[in-house]
Amino acid sequence: MLKLYDADLDTKRYKVKDVRSFSKKQKARKIKDLAAWKRYCRKFLRIAGSLLNGAKSHKGIFYLFWQGIPKP
Repeated sequence: MLKLYDADLDTKRYKVKDVRSFSKKQKARKIKDLAAWKRYCRKFLRIAGSLLNGAKSHKGIFYLFWQGIPKP
């Protein structure tokens, strides 16, 4: 079924700069409740997930995750 509809062509390749820009934008937003926290985690993993699967070092990605969390 997936071959017929070229599902593999639909996947987007993200780069580290995409993760950086997402973290920077997210830091300006507020996380007010658990639902917002879960949304942030899902969005981050959507962007950084492919990088985490192929990367040998995860330190940079984890750092960007923490950078995206607002200080308050």
